[in-house]
Amino acid sequence: MTHRGSFTNRRSLNLSNPVVIYSLVWLGVLLLVSFRFTTNLLPLNASTLLLVLGNVASMGVIYFLLRGMTPKKEINKQGLDNSVGPLKVLIKRLLIVWVLGSLFEIIYSGGLPLWWAFSGVPEKNYTDFGLPTFHGLMNALYLFSVTGLFFNFMVTRDRNTLRWSLLLLAWPVFMLGRGIVLCAVGQMAGVYFCLKRVSIKTGLVMVLAAIFLITVFGWTGDIRGRSTPFSYLVNTQRQSEVFEFLPSGFLWFYVYVTSPLANVINNIDHIQPSYVPYHSIINLVPSFGRALIAPGLRADSLELVDQSLNVSTFYAGFLSDFGLIGALLAVCILQITCVMIYFPAHDKRPWAVLAYAVVFESILFSVFYNLFFLHTYIIQVLLAFYFGVKEKRLRRRLENSRSLTVLRHPVGGQPVKASGSSK
Repeated sequence: MTHRGSFTNRRSLNLSNPVVIYSLVWLGVLLLVSFRFTTNLLPLNASTLLLVLGNVASMGVIYFLLRGMTPKKEINKQGLDNSVGPLKVLIKRLLIVWVLGSLFEIIYSGGLPLWWAFSGVPEKNYTDFGLPTFHGLMNALYLFSVTGLFFNFMVTRDRNTLRWSLLLLAWPVFMLGRGIVLCAVGQMAGVYFCLKRVSIKTGLVMVLAAIFLITVFGWTGDIRGRSTPFSYLVNTQRQSEVFEFLPSGFLWFYVYVTSPLANVINNIDHIQPSYVPYHSIINLVPSFGRALIAPGLRADSLELVDQSLNVSTFYAGFLSDFGLIGALLAVCILQITCVMIYFPAHDKRPWAVLAYAVVFESILFSVFYNLFFLHTYIIQVLLAFYFGVKEKRLRRRLENSRSLTVLRHPVGGQPVKASGSSK
Protein backbone atom coordinates (compact mmCIF):
# COMPACT_ATOMS: atom_id res chain seq x y z
CA MET A 1 0.00 0.00 0.00
CA THR A 2 1.45 3.37 -0.98
CA HIS A 3 0.76 6.75 0.50
CA ARG A 4 -0.16 9.95 -1.25
CA GLY A 5 2.57 11.85 0.56
CA SER A 6 5.10 10.43 -1.91
CA PHE A 7 5.77 12.50 -5.02
CA THR A 8 7.27 9.58 -6.98
CA ASN A 9 5.63 8.57 -10.23
CA ARG A 10 3.28 11.54 -10.09
CA ARG A 11 2.04 12.70 -13.45
CA SER A 12 1.53 16.28 -14.53
CA LEU A 13 -1.58 18.43 -14.26
CA ASN A 14 -4.73 16.61 -13.20
CA LEU A 15 -7.89 18.58 -14.01
CA SER A 16 -10.00 16.67 -11.49
CA ASN A 17 -7.75 17.85 -8.64
CA PRO A 18 -9.75 20.16 -6.33
CA VAL A 19 -6.75 22.47 -5.86
CA VAL A 20 -6.43 22.92 -9.62
CA ILE A 21 -10.12 23.44 -10.37
CA TYR A 22 -10.71 25.71 -7.35
CA SER A 23 -7.70 27.86 -8.24
CA LEU A 24 -8.57 28.08 -11.94
CA VAL A 25 -12.18 29.03 -11.26
CA TRP A 26 -11.60 31.65 -8.56
CA LEU A 27 -8.43 33.20 -9.97
CA GLY A 28 -10.16 33.33 -13.35
CA VAL A 29 -13.13 35.18 -11.88
CA LEU A 30 -10.84 37.64 -10.09
CA LEU A 31 -9.18 38.34 -13.45
CA LEU A 32 -12.50 38.85 -15.25
CA VAL A 33 -13.79 41.15 -12.50
CA SER A 34 -10.58 43.19 -12.64
CA PHE A 35 -11.31 44.03 -16.31
CA ARG A 36 -14.57 45.78 -15.24
CA PHE A 37 -16.18 45.43 -18.67
CA THR A 38 -19.60 46.21 -17.18
CA THR A 39 -20.80 49.09 -15.04
CA ASN A 40 -21.96 46.92 -12.12
CA LEU A 41 -18.41 45.82 -11.33
CA LEU A 42 -16.68 47.61 -8.45
CA PRO A 43 -12.90 47.75 -7.88
CA LEU A 44 -11.52 44.74 -6.04
CA ASN A 45 -10.95 45.57 -2.37
CA ALA A 46 -8.52 44.11 0.17
CA SER A 47 -11.20 42.16 2.07
CA THR A 48 -12.42 40.36 -1.05
CA LEU A 49 -8.88 39.52 -2.10
CA LEU A 50 -8.15 38.20 1.41
CA LEU A 51 -11.27 36.02 1.35
CA VAL A 52 -10.78 34.58 -2.14
CA LEU A 53 -7.00 34.18 -2.10
CA GLY A 54 -7.13 32.89 1.49
CA ASN A 55 -9.39 30.04 0.44
CA VAL A 56 -7.34 29.33 -2.69
CA ALA A 57 -4.37 28.89 -0.36
CA SER A 58 -6.36 26.89 2.21
CA MET A 59 -7.47 24.40 -0.45
CA GLY A 60 -3.83 23.72 -1.28
CA VAL A 61 -2.82 23.38 2.38
CA ILE A 62 -5.74 21.04 3.16
CA TYR A 63 -5.00 18.91 0.11
CA PHE A 64 -1.33 18.39 0.92
CA LEU A 65 -1.98 17.75 4.62
CA LEU A 66 -4.64 15.10 3.95
CA ARG A 67 -2.71 13.67 1.03
CA GLY A 68 0.10 12.62 3.36
CA MET A 69 -2.30 10.84 5.72
CA THR A 70 -4.51 9.00 3.22
CA PRO A 71 -3.47 5.57 1.89
CA LYS A 72 -3.74 4.99 -1.84
CA LYS A 73 -5.93 2.00 -2.79
CA GLU A 74 -6.60 2.27 -6.51
CA ILE A 75 -9.26 -0.02 -7.94
CA ASN A 76 -8.36 -2.15 -10.97
CA LYS A 77 -10.14 -2.45 -14.31
CA GLN A 78 -11.96 -5.59 -13.17
CA GLY A 79 -13.36 -3.72 -10.18
CA LEU A 80 -14.62 -0.93 -12.45
CA ASP A 81 -16.23 -3.44 -14.81
CA ASN A 82 -17.95 -5.21 -11.91
CA SER A 83 -19.55 -1.92 -10.81
CA VAL A 84 -21.30 -1.33 -14.13
CA GLY A 85 -24.06 -3.94 -13.70
CA PRO A 86 -25.35 -2.73 -10.31
CA LEU A 87 -25.12 0.88 -11.48
CA LYS A 88 -27.20 0.16 -14.59
CA VAL A 89 -29.88 -1.47 -12.44
CA LEU A 90 -29.98 1.55 -10.11
CA ILE A 91 -30.10 4.04 -12.99
CA LYS A 92 -32.91 2.13 -14.71
CA ARG A 93 -35.01 2.31 -11.56
CA LEU A 94 -34.24 6.01 -11.05
CA LEU A 95 -35.11 6.83 -14.66
CA ILE A 96 -38.46 5.07 -14.38
CA VAL A 97 -39.29 7.21 -11.34
CA TRP A 98 -37.98 10.32 -13.12
CA VAL A 99 -40.05 9.72 -16.28
CA LEU A 100 -43.24 9.18 -14.29
CA GLY A 101 -42.52 12.22 -12.11
CA SER A 102 -41.73 14.42 -15.12
CA LEU A 103 -44.96 13.38 -16.87
CA PHE A 104 -46.82 14.35 -13.70
CA GLU A 105 -45.06 17.75 -13.72
CA ILE A 106 -45.93 18.35 -17.38
CA ILE A 107 -49.59 17.63 -16.66
CA TYR A 108 -49.53 19.66 -13.44
CA SER A 109 -47.89 22.65 -15.18
CA GLY A 110 -50.01 22.47 -18.32
CA GLY A 111 -47.16 21.98 -20.77
CA LEU A 112 -43.47 22.69 -21.23
CA PRO A 113 -41.69 26.09 -21.06
CA LEU A 114 -40.23 25.71 -24.57
CA TRP A 115 -43.73 25.25 -25.97
CA TRP A 116 -44.98 28.26 -23.99
CA ALA A 117 -42.15 30.40 -25.38
CA PHE A 118 -42.73 29.47 -29.02
CA SER A 119 -46.52 29.49 -28.86
CA GLY A 120 -46.58 32.89 -27.18
CA VAL A 121 -48.24 32.08 -23.85
CA PRO A 122 -47.74 35.39 -21.99
CA GLU A 123 -49.01 34.29 -18.59
CA LYS A 124 -46.40 31.50 -18.19
CA ASN A 125 -42.61 31.28 -18.17
CA TYR A 126 -39.98 28.72 -17.21
CA THR A 127 -40.35 29.44 -13.46
CA ASP A 128 -43.94 28.14 -13.58
CA PHE A 129 -42.87 24.62 -14.51
CA GLY A 130 -42.88 21.88 -11.92
CA LEU A 131 -43.93 21.42 -8.33
CA PRO A 132 -41.62 23.02 -5.73
CA THR A 133 -39.36 20.57 -3.86
CA PHE A 134 -40.66 17.68 -6.00
CA HIS A 135 -39.03 19.33 -9.01
CA GLY A 136 -35.73 19.45 -7.13
CA LEU A 137 -36.00 15.73 -6.41
CA MET A 138 -36.68 15.02 -10.10
CA ASN A 139 -33.64 17.10 -11.04
CA ALA A 140 -31.53 15.06 -8.62
CA LEU A 141 -32.65 11.76 -10.18
CA TYR A 142 -32.09 13.19 -13.66
CA LEU A 143 -28.60 14.51 -12.95
CA PHE A 144 -27.45 11.36 -11.16
CA SER A 145 -28.76 9.18 -14.02
CA VAL A 146 -27.04 11.25 -16.72
CA THR A 147 -23.80 11.18 -14.73
CA GLY A 148 -24.09 7.44 -14.10
CA LEU A 149 -24.72 6.68 -17.76
CA PHE A 150 -21.68 8.71 -18.73
CA PHE A 151 -19.61 6.86 -16.11
CA ASN A 152 -20.84 3.60 -17.65
CA PHE A 153 -19.66 4.78 -21.07
CA MET A 154 -16.24 5.83 -19.76
CA VAL A 155 -15.71 2.37 -18.22
CA THR A 156 -17.20 0.12 -20.91
CA ARG A 157 -17.08 2.34 -24.03
CA ASP A 158 -20.65 1.23 -24.70
CA ARG A 159 -21.86 3.82 -27.21
CA ASN A 160 -25.46 3.03 -26.39
CA THR A 161 -25.07 4.50 -22.90
CA LEU A 162 -23.33 7.55 -24.40
CA ARG A 163 -26.27 8.07 -26.75
CA TRP A 164 -28.69 7.87 -23.84
CA SER A 165 -26.73 10.35 -21.76
CA LEU A 166 -26.51 12.81 -24.68
CA LEU A 167 -30.18 12.31 -25.50
CA LEU A 168 -31.12 13.10 -21.90
CA LEU A 169 -29.21 16.39 -22.18
CA ALA A 170 -32.04 17.59 -24.44
CA TRP A 171 -34.54 17.51 -21.56
CA PRO A 172 -33.44 20.79 -19.90
CA VAL A 173 -33.82 22.53 -23.27
CA PHE A 174 -37.55 21.76 -23.15
CA MET A 175 -37.62 23.26 -19.64
CA LEU A 176 -35.45 26.22 -20.76
CA GLY A 177 -33.32 25.15 -17.79
CA ARG A 178 -29.87 26.45 -18.66
CA GLY A 179 -28.63 25.81 -15.13
CA ILE A 180 -29.53 22.11 -15.28
CA VAL A 181 -27.74 21.72 -18.64
CA LEU A 182 -24.61 23.30 -17.17
CA CYS A 183 -24.83 21.13 -14.06
CA ALA A 184 -25.21 17.95 -16.12
CA VAL A 185 -22.24 18.88 -18.29
CA GLY A 186 -20.25 19.87 -15.20
CA GLN A 187 -20.86 16.50 -13.55
CA MET A 188 -20.01 14.62 -16.74
CA ALA A 189 -16.77 16.61 -16.88
CA GLY A 190 -16.06 15.60 -13.29
CA VAL A 191 -16.41 11.92 -14.22
CA TYR A 192 -14.26 12.36 -17.32
CA PHE A 193 -11.42 14.09 -15.48
CA CYS A 194 -11.45 11.49 -12.69
CA LEU A 195 -11.03 8.63 -15.15
CA LYS A 196 -8.95 10.15 -17.93
CA ARG A 197 -6.12 12.58 -18.60
CA VAL A 198 -6.62 15.39 -21.09
CA SER A 199 -4.55 15.47 -24.29
CA ILE A 200 -4.01 18.62 -26.38
CA LYS A 201 -6.55 17.38 -28.94
CA THR A 202 -9.13 16.72 -26.23
CA GLY A 203 -8.41 20.13 -24.72
CA LEU A 204 -9.16 21.84 -28.04
CA VAL A 205 -12.41 19.90 -28.37
CA MET A 206 -13.34 20.98 -24.85
CA VAL A 207 -12.69 24.64 -25.70
CA LEU A 208 -14.93 24.36 -28.77
CA ALA A 209 -17.58 22.61 -26.67
CA ALA A 210 -17.40 25.42 -24.10
CA ILE A 211 -17.87 28.03 -26.84
CA PHE A 212 -20.85 26.09 -28.18
CA LEU A 213 -22.31 25.77 -24.67
CA ILE A 214 -21.93 29.51 -24.02
CA THR A 215 -23.66 30.23 -27.35
CA VAL A 216 -26.55 27.89 -26.48
CA PHE A 217 -26.68 29.44 -23.00
CA GLY A 218 -27.25 32.86 -24.57
CA TRP A 219 -29.74 31.51 -27.09
CA THR A 220 -31.94 29.93 -24.42
CA GLY A 221 -31.64 33.12 -22.37
CA ASP A 222 -32.84 35.17 -25.34
CA ILE A 223 -35.83 32.83 -25.72
CA ARG A 224 -36.72 33.11 -22.02
CA GLY A 225 -36.70 36.91 -22.14
CA ARG A 226 -35.69 39.77 -24.37
CA SER A 227 -32.49 39.57 -26.41
CA THR A 228 -29.22 40.65 -24.73
CA PRO A 229 -30.88 42.13 -21.63
CA PHE A 230 -27.54 43.14 -20.11
CA SER A 231 -26.44 45.50 -22.88
CA TYR A 232 -27.11 48.43 -20.53
CA LEU A 233 -24.22 47.23 -18.36
CA VAL A 234 -21.56 47.51 -21.07
CA ASN A 235 -19.09 50.18 -20.07
CA THR A 236 -17.63 51.84 -23.17
CA GLN A 237 -18.18 52.07 -26.90
CA ARG A 238 -15.20 49.79 -27.57
CA GLN A 239 -16.47 47.12 -25.19
CA SER A 240 -19.94 47.45 -26.65
CA GLU A 241 -18.56 46.72 -30.10
CA VAL A 242 -16.75 43.63 -28.77
CA PHE A 243 -19.88 42.17 -27.22
CA GLU A 244 -21.98 43.02 -30.27
CA PHE A 245 -19.50 41.12 -32.45
CA LEU A 246 -19.72 37.99 -30.25
CA PRO A 247 -22.82 35.79 -29.77
CA SER A 248 -25.08 37.05 -26.98
CA GLY A 249 -24.01 34.13 -24.81
CA PHE A 250 -20.65 35.75 -24.14
CA LEU A 251 -22.26 38.80 -22.55
CA TRP A 252 -24.59 36.53 -20.59
CA PHE A 253 -21.57 34.51 -19.47
CA TYR A 254 -19.46 37.51 -18.46
CA VAL A 255 -22.26 39.15 -16.48
CA TYR A 256 -23.38 35.94 -14.77
CA VAL A 257 -19.83 34.91 -13.81
CA THR A 258 -18.69 38.31 -12.50
CA SER A 259 -21.83 39.83 -10.95
CA PRO A 260 -21.96 37.48 -7.92
CA LEU A 261 -18.51 38.59 -6.78
CA ALA A 262 -19.53 42.21 -7.41
CA ASN A 263 -22.23 41.77 -4.75
CA VAL A 264 -19.61 40.41 -2.33
CA ILE A 265 -17.30 43.38 -3.01
CA ASN A 266 -20.22 45.75 -2.41
CA ASN A 267 -21.00 44.29 1.04
CA ILE A 268 -17.94 42.68 2.57
CA ASP A 269 -16.57 45.74 4.38
CA HIS A 270 -19.79 46.81 6.08
CA ILE A 271 -21.87 43.66 6.53
CA GLN A 272 -23.16 43.02 10.07
CA PRO A 273 -23.09 39.24 10.69
CA SER A 274 -25.79 37.70 12.88
CA TYR A 275 -23.54 34.84 14.16
CA VAL A 276 -26.53 32.54 13.80
CA PRO A 277 -26.28 29.89 11.05
CA TYR A 278 -29.56 30.86 9.43
CA HIS A 279 -28.66 32.06 5.93
CA SER A 280 -25.95 29.40 5.65
CA ILE A 281 -28.33 26.45 6.03
CA ILE A 282 -31.73 27.81 4.96
CA ASN A 283 -31.41 26.13 1.54
CA LEU A 284 -31.24 22.75 3.28
CA VAL A 285 -34.92 23.26 4.07
CA PRO A 286 -37.15 22.19 1.13
CA SER A 287 -38.71 25.10 -0.74
CA PHE A 288 -42.24 24.43 0.53
CA GLY A 289 -40.86 24.53 4.08
CA ARG A 290 -39.07 27.83 3.42
CA ALA A 291 -42.31 29.27 2.07
CA LEU A 292 -44.03 28.40 5.35
CA ILE A 293 -41.21 29.52 7.66
CA ALA A 294 -40.21 32.76 5.97
CA PRO A 295 -41.96 33.49 2.66
CA GLY A 296 -40.01 35.77 0.35
CA LEU A 297 -36.85 35.73 2.48
CA ARG A 298 -33.56 35.49 0.58
CA ALA A 299 -30.74 33.09 1.42
CA ASP A 300 -28.42 35.98 2.35
CA SER A 301 -28.56 39.55 3.63
CA LEU A 302 -26.27 41.14 1.03
CA GLU A 303 -27.33 44.33 -0.73
CA LEU A 304 -27.46 43.76 -4.49
CA VAL A 305 -25.57 46.01 -6.91
CA ASP A 306 -28.17 45.26 -9.59
CA GLN A 307 -31.58 43.89 -8.60
CA SER A 308 -31.74 41.63 -11.66
CA LEU A 309 -28.48 39.92 -10.64
CA ASN A 310 -29.44 38.39 -7.33
CA VAL A 311 -26.78 35.78 -6.52
CA SER A 312 -23.58 36.45 -4.59
CA THR A 313 -21.31 33.36 -4.81
CA PHE A 314 -21.28 30.55 -2.27
CA TYR A 315 -19.86 33.02 0.26
CA ALA A 316 -23.14 34.94 0.56
CA GLY A 317 -24.77 32.93 3.36
CA PHE A 318 -21.54 32.49 5.28
CA LEU A 319 -20.76 36.23 5.12
CA SER A 320 -24.29 37.08 6.24
CA ASP A 321 -24.03 34.79 9.27
CA PHE A 322 -20.35 34.88 10.26
CA GLY A 323 -18.57 37.76 8.52
CA LEU A 324 -15.24 37.62 6.69
CA ILE A 325 -13.25 35.31 8.99
CA GLY A 326 -16.24 33.04 9.63
CA ALA A 327 -16.88 32.70 5.88
CA LEU A 328 -13.25 31.84 5.26
CA LEU A 329 -13.33 29.13 7.94
CA ALA A 330 -16.71 27.75 6.79
CA VAL A 331 -15.35 27.29 3.28
CA CYS A 332 -12.30 25.53 4.75
CA ILE A 333 -14.66 22.92 6.23
CA LEU A 334 -16.28 22.44 2.81
CA GLN A 335 -12.82 22.10 1.27
CA ILE A 336 -11.92 19.32 3.73
CA THR A 337 -15.04 17.43 2.62
CA CYS A 338 -14.18 17.97 -1.05
CA VAL A 339 -10.64 16.65 -0.63
CA MET A 340 -11.78 13.61 1.39
CA ILE A 341 -14.20 12.62 -1.39
CA TYR A 342 -11.62 13.38 -4.08
CA PHE A 343 -9.00 10.88 -2.90
CA PRO A 344 -11.13 7.71 -3.35
CA ALA A 345 -12.47 9.21 -6.59
CA HIS A 346 -8.90 9.63 -7.84
CA ASP A 347 -8.40 5.95 -6.96
CA LYS A 348 -11.34 5.29 -9.33
CA ARG A 349 -13.73 4.01 -6.67
CA PRO A 350 -17.04 4.05 -8.62
CA TRP A 351 -19.20 5.47 -5.80
CA ALA A 352 -16.60 8.16 -5.11
CA VAL A 353 -16.32 9.15 -8.78
CA LEU A 354 -20.10 9.70 -8.87
CA ALA A 355 -20.02 11.65 -5.59
CA TYR A 356 -17.01 13.71 -6.62
CA ALA A 357 -18.71 14.60 -9.92
CA VAL A 358 -21.24 16.53 -7.79
CA VAL A 359 -18.42 18.08 -5.72
CA PHE A 360 -16.51 19.02 -8.89
CA GLU A 361 -19.57 20.75 -10.31
CA SER A 362 -20.26 22.51 -7.00
CA ILE A 363 -16.70 23.88 -6.97
CA LEU A 364 -17.07 24.91 -10.59
CA PHE A 365 -20.22 26.91 -9.83
CA SER A 366 -19.16 28.15 -6.39
CA VAL A 367 -18.48 31.54 -7.99
CA PHE A 368 -22.21 31.65 -8.71
CA TYR A 369 -24.12 29.97 -5.89
CA ASN A 370 -23.77 27.49 -3.01
CA LEU A 371 -24.78 24.18 -4.55
CA PHE A 372 -23.22 22.28 -1.64
CA PHE A 373 -26.28 23.03 0.51
CA LEU A 374 -29.03 22.42 -2.07
CA HIS A 375 -30.98 19.20 -1.59
CA THR A 376 -30.83 18.44 -5.34
CA TYR A 377 -27.08 17.90 -5.03
CA ILE A 378 -27.04 16.41 -1.53
CA ILE A 379 -29.48 13.72 -2.74
CA GLN A 380 -27.05 12.81 -5.52
CA VAL A 381 -24.17 12.40 -3.07
CA LEU A 382 -26.40 10.20 -0.88
CA LEU A 383 -27.31 8.11 -3.93
CA ALA A 384 -23.60 7.70 -4.68
CA PHE A 385 -22.95 6.53 -1.11
CA TYR A 386 -25.94 4.15 -1.34
CA PHE A 387 -24.52 2.73 -4.56
CA GLY A 388 -21.15 2.37 -2.84
CA VAL A 389 -22.68 0.24 -0.09
CA LYS A 390 -24.48 -1.97 -2.65
CA GLU A 391 -21.34 -2.25 -4.80
CA LYS A 392 -19.20 -3.18 -1.78
CA ARG A 393 -21.62 -5.97 -0.82
CA LEU A 394 -21.54 -7.29 -4.38
CA ARG A 395 -17.74 -7.22 -4.40
CA ARG A 396 -17.62 -9.21 -1.18
CA ARG A 397 -20.03 -11.80 -2.62
CA LEU A 398 -17.84 -12.13 -5.71
CA GLU A 399 -14.70 -12.52 -3.57
CA ASN A 400 -16.39 -15.16 -1.40
CA SER A 401 -17.58 -16.97 -4.51
CA ARG A 402 -14.05 -17.06 -5.95
CA SER A 403 -12.65 -18.28 -2.62
CA LEU A 404 -15.23 -21.07 -2.51
CA THR A 405 -14.37 -22.03 -6.09
CA VAL A 406 -10.67 -22.27 -5.22
CA LEU A 407 -11.45 -24.45 -2.20
CA ARG A 408 -13.58 -26.81 -4.28
CA HIS A 409 -11.20 -26.93 -7.25
CA PRO A 410 -7.62 -26.27 -6.16
CA VAL A 411 -4.73 -26.26 -8.60
CA GLY A 412 -3.86 -29.93 -7.88
CA GLY A 413 -7.32 -31.02 -9.00
CA GLN A 414 -8.38 -32.56 -5.67
CA PRO A 415 -11.07 -30.84 -3.56
CA VAL A 416 -10.06 -29.66 -0.10
CA LYS A 417 -11.64 -31.80 2.62
CA ALA A 418 -13.25 -30.29 5.61
CA SER A 419 -11.19 -30.37 8.79
CA GLY A 420 -11.86 -33.35 11.02
CA SER A 421 -13.23 -35.54 8.21
CA SER A 422 -12.18 -39.20 8.09
CA LYS A 423 -10.39 -40.81 5.24
